Formats: sequence, structure tokens, C-alpha cells
Amino acid sequence: MPIGLSAHLREGDAAPGSRATGGRGARGCRARAGQPVTAVVYFDVGSSVIGDDGQRELRWFIQRIQPYPQAVILVQGFADSTGAEAKNRTLSEDRAKAVAGFLGAQGISSSRIVTQGYGTESPAAANATVQGRSRNRRVEVTVQ
Repeated sequence: MPIGLSAHLREGDAAPGSRATGGRGARGCRARAGQPVTAVVYFDVGSSVIGDDGQRELRWFIQRIQPYPQAVILVQGFADSTGAEAKNRTLSEDRAKAVAGFLGAQGISSSRIVTQGYGTESPAAANATVQGRSRNRRVEVTVQ
């Protein structure tokens, strides 16, 4: 069960860079008190390179998990429906590994990180539109 890392936030507070709705904002984090903080990193088509926005998102996430040095971090990679499923599964795994590598480079022990690539499973949005596909090229990072 995820740890409610956002307990440091007051009800209604928005996490840095998120919309004040309390849902997933521009940075992908959840900001309601008692809900788990989740970082979401988005990727370009066919890429597993973490962009500047993704790096900022991950640094923000790392700051929030500092009080939980033993917590396990789940890194889940996803892809849009462009291309073959086997390629998308590999790409989603590569994205998850890239995020895990970034976390490791920032001092998070690899023994705390669990990665999984899901390919096109569990889309965040419909793959029928460019905008939907862009939301599906992602890695979700949560604390368990």
C-alpha cells in the first residue's frame, strides 16, 4: 500500500507546479493530503530520454521521499499504441530503467527501486489522438 507522502501538505494545497485542483497537475503529482505522491515523467515518441521537465519532476519527487529512506519505489513504464507491441513493451521497460537510473544517480539505492514495463497496457488516455498518445508515453513513480 502506498505511503501517504503528501501528509505534509494541508488539504487543498497544491504541490509545486501542479494545478490547484488537487488532482494530477502539470507535473503529474497528486496534492491532496493523505494521498500518495506520484511523479509522472512524459517521453517523446520512441524515446527513453528523460527531458528537463521529467528531471525536475523526479527531483521534486526525491525531495518528498527523503523522510522515508526504507520505502520501496515502484517505477512503471508505459508506451502509446504507435508501433508493434513487442517494441512498445521494450520501450516502456527502457523508460522505467532510465528513470530508475536517474533516481540512482541522485542517491536512491537501487535495492529500493522496482521497475516494470507495461507497453500499451493501462493507457492514461485514449490512443486515438495525438494528445492522448502523449499522455500514454510515461513513467509513473510511486512509493510503496
